[in-house]
Amino acid sequence: MLLLAIAAGLALTVPSERVGGQDVSGGEAGAPRVLLVIIDRIGLDDITESDAPNILRLAGDGCVGLMNARVKYDAYGLGSYLVIGAGGRALGGSNVGLAFNSSERLETAQGDYIEAEDVYRSRTGQDAPGGSVVNLFIEEMKKKSEHYLATSLPGLMGQALKESGRRVGLLGNADSLSPSDPDEAGYRVGAAAAPIPGILSLDTILHREASCVAMDADGVVGTGDVSGDLYRYSADGTGLTTDFEALTGKAAAMFPSLDILVVDMGQTSRVDQQAYFYADDTLDDCRAYSLRECDRALGTLLDLVDLSRDLVIVCTPTPTREMLSEGDLLTPLVIAGPGITAAHCAVPVSHLDVAPTLIGLLGLSCAGPGGTGSKELADVFGVASDGRSLRTYLQGGAEPVAKPIFIQYSGNSGVGDLRRAIVDGKLKYVHDGEGGEELFDLEIDPTEMTNIVGDPAQAGSLNRLRGRCAEWARSHGDSVVPPEKPDAGKDCGTT
Repeated sequence: MLLLAIAAGLALTVPSERVGGQDVSGGEAGAPRVLLVIIDRIGLDDITESDAPNILRLAGDGCVGLMNARVKYDAYGLGSYLVIGAGGRALGGSNVGLAFNSSERLETAQGDYIEAEDVYRSRTGQDAPGGSVVNLFIEEMKKKSEHYLATSLPGLMGQALKESGRRVGLLGNADSLSPSDPDEAGYRVGAAAAPIPGILSLDTILHREASCVAMDADGVVGTGDVSGDLYRYSADGTGLTTDFEALTGKAAAMFPSLDILVVDMGQTSRVDQQAYFYADDTLDDCRAYSLRECDRALGTLLDLVDLSRDLVIVCTPTPTREMLSEGDLLTPLVIAGPGITAAHCAVPVSHLDVAPTLIGLLGLSCAGPGGTGSKELADVFGVASDGRSLRTYLQGGAEPVAKPIFIQYSGNSGVGDLRRAIVDGKLKYVHDGEGGEELFDLEIDPTEMTNIVGDPAQAGSLNRLRGRCAEWARSHGDSVVPPEKPDAGKDCGTT
């Protein structure tokens, strides 16, 4: 088993016309390019004229909305990156952020060094392209995603782009030197590679989850840099800070040769990773400063694009810790580009929708009627992802309809403590797998005290929601399916 550590002082140089010794000329001349920028762990309230003028300017040119970033199996939401790249529920775990430049040197438990591409080859049986980024835990993600609750596959979007001949690149990371806490996914890779005043030794926590957005089904991004070359050591509380000059410089060199570039700004993530270690006032100041720096870098990146031709997406895969504690899982999503109507979407969308929307806006593969649905992703592997393309709405069509929310609860199956539910608009339907049913009007009964399952006026809604819940259960292999002839006299008890 390898104890992985980044070798200090190792640099990766990416020439402007060639990357990793390969010609990386882009796709069809004049075709739209995509710049996908990740500014993570912020909320909509953080985007103000003083702290984020470039995000606001981009939002004024395109569409802005709120994105549901909930991930069932990840308390801190880092699995949202994997979901974005899959266009549906793919399962990963705490190792999803362990990606490396293929040439990065890793330290073994014996103190020897091995290149990431060699580890990748030993695990997958495949060679990593020169200059690529490889996620060393792609096989683990694939195996976890064989679970019946998974609806998609890791790297589905990247695979669709690859098979259409698009060249994808990746830059940036959110690595930190903070001690980890129980909620923090990451990986210790050894002592700090450079001295920091006042700190004797700290573990490096790798946060390269952005690889899951850009990678293909083999866990590979064709070209990029996620190494420590893109941050510098700081004497302040952040420990590491994004080297925005290096990040934007490499973006400027790479983007003309690519069709899609994913950039992880990193710094807002680092501050939020250490939120527990700051006084409240200091945290607010650091958060605002980091967002201003990310926004300034976004302004530099926007100089690389032409919005009459190119597509720009700014997204936040993960809510802040404070947002999570308050149950707020809605993060900002901004999309601008050719044909996109300036608007503010009042209906929350999902991180599941990013991949099919990007694929749909590029006009790749086979979209459903009017650009809706996700056949353009499903065609790649024959899977049916949960995401939907927002292309029609972005190009001036009707606002997307809010999607129903399906809920599974299996607190104590041994004593029959099971619940399956669906929330659609103001109505919530619940069943317990034994014939008991409940129906609540959340608009007038938000605490779910009055079961209206026996109200004749709700018979149509009850049948519709019962059918939707049963359809979902069967399609996901769930053994708890609403009966066709429920016991109308029995309810589920207190929910």
